Amino acid sequence: MKMEQHLITGRSESMDEIAELAPLAEESGFTHIGFPDQPALNRDPFLMMAVAAQATSHIRVGTGIVTPFTYHPVVIANASATVDELSNGRAFVGLGVGGAAVMSMGLKPRPVAELRETAQFVKKFMAGEEAEYKGGRMYSDWIRNPVPLYVAVDGPKGHQV
Repeated sequence: MKMEQHLITGRSESMDEIAELAPLAEESGFTHIGFPDQPALNRDPFLMMAVAAQATSHIRVGTGIVTPFTYHPVVIANASATVDELSNGRAFVGLGVGGAAVMSMGLKPRPVAELRETAQFVKKFMAGEEAEYKGGRMYSDWIRNPVPLYVAVDGPKGHQV
């Protein structure tokens, strides 16, 4: 049984360095490479995913993690689906409540219930179904490929996602 090996990067690397490091991670046996959503600290995670996807052939690329506070769930789904298309089906979505990313902006992490609502929306929307988020119903004319979804939680309410 092959174990998954995940690498989270993108804190200070330039886009050129991402293009150099992603193939190195792939060659070193990593199965996933994730890019954090920390607007005050690093480059855009979806652009880093796209650069990594174009520089590699089989490692999975995704957010590690993205929060519904910095990106609306429809943007998370659309950007992830775009990278999934670009990477020939190698994208994944890592979701979380925000933690250090939003606290560095003077904001509080999102409630676990909102994380659950985001995860449910992303799964349905990326499966090509009409999905609802905070009363808004949305449907994509082109997204039909759900990607693996990982949820990062910490604390006593984490099991509720």
